[in-house]
Amino acid sequence: MDEDDKQKAALGERLTLLLRTAQKNFVHIRSFMRVMDIGLHAAGPEFYPAMESSLKGMFSESQPEPPSDLLEAAAKKAVETRLSDAASAAEAAILLFGHSVLDSATTDLCQIIAGAAPDLWEDALLDRKVRLRDVKECDSYMSTLHSILKSHLSEVERKSLIERIRLITQKCYPGLQPLPVFQSMWSGDFKLDLKRIESIDQGRHDIIHRAELSGAVHDFEDDLEYCELTLTYLVKIVSLRFALPLGDGGYGPGVEKLTVTSVHKGGMA
Repeated sequence: MDEDDKQKAALGERLTLLLRTAQKNFVHIRSFMRVMDIGLHAAGPEFYPAMESSLKGMFSESQPEPPSDLLEAAAKKAVETRLSDAASAAEAAILLFGHSVLDSATTDLCQIIAGAAPDLWEDALLDRKVRLRDVKECDSYMSTLHSILKSHLSEVERKSLIERIRLITQKCYPGLQPLPVFQSMWSGDFKLDLKRIESIDQGRHDIIHRAELSGAVHDFEDDLEYCELTLTYLVKIVSLRFALPLGDGGYGPGVEKLTVTSVHKGGMA
């Protein structure tokens, strides 16, 4: 095995580990979703006595309690509101978890692409100032490129999620080259929809910076699924484009959420 093959094998292992880790994280997130669902159903009877007692405590001896049926209805409504708020907070947390898995993976994918094809980054680095000491310490042009690229990738990490996804697709299939088409394991072709990712990203921003937890998340399960499919899609186009071997994913041999159907058409919205 020559050095090029060894490098591809190493990058393939890194890509496979990235996918496996991400898949396991999504499994953990869904386990949390299930625990949350079970907990919410069980919490009502636990909350009710304390809520009823709290409402009774609002009345003094000079102010008699309302009829028991009204008190019961008020306590039930208060418990439902509390559970609804708790569900919204949990859904917000789930969206944050899913977004963070995708966000971290895009940074790693940029680094893997840089390892597989550093020359693809030359255009962005041609006008960068280089210290003479750095040039002297590097024994070749490629060594200098790798040194500058390392610093550049630190800047890429600070770019928005959308910018990094665009960067990945452009490095893999520049210009008007069509992206591969993948079929989801459920139905239909998967298409990379940047507007949807942007909407999910905005939801994350609102949760973190505006503390919008109650009623802030809509279709969070679908959004979580889309984050996972987007991550899988990006891993697979990097694997295809740079011929990096991709081992079995975290779901086990033969289980793939996305399978390539064509490399002659595709795109993103």
